[in-house]
Amino acid sequence: MSELIDKLERASKGAAQPLGFRGAASRERIAPILLIAAVDSGDPGQAEAAAQGGVDAAIIDAADGAAALDGVAFGVRLDVAQAADPDGADFQVFASDDTPLAALAGDDRTIVMDVSPDLDDHLLRALDSLPVDAFLVRLHDADGLTVRQLMRLGR
Repeated sequence: MSELIDKLERASKGAAQPLGFRGAASRERIAPILLIAAVDSGDPGQAEAAAQGGVDAAIIDAADGAAALDGVAFGVRLDVAQAADPDGADFQVFASDDTPLAALAGDDRTIVMDVSPDLDDHLLRALDSLPVDAFLVRLHDADGLTVRQLMRLGR
């Protein structure tokens, strides 16, 4: 299992409730959301800032720029998914719906699809049947997250 999927599962389930009469102070706090940085591989300062900023993962446009991420799980953004993950990558992110289905095969890999929240409803419903592990939705028109955007994403 990839580090990204492990973190997503922990965030969705939250911390396990301890049994017995122990106090609540000993519970592990798990954030219900992950912080994933978008890093330009040509700017090592961005990668260093992401690593020092405590992000849960990073998405980079070329695997060779990941050295400065210093232990942060990272994925590589590709237009079309590849049959094998780029070297050292924990996951890959693809956007093209022209990706061959064979490129998504394999249980030991983590595949994330970049989708637009403006897709037609029937296409959004069809996403659930795709053999991908997670979906990335970018809000290009957002200066900050609003209730309206959360409702669009929840749709």
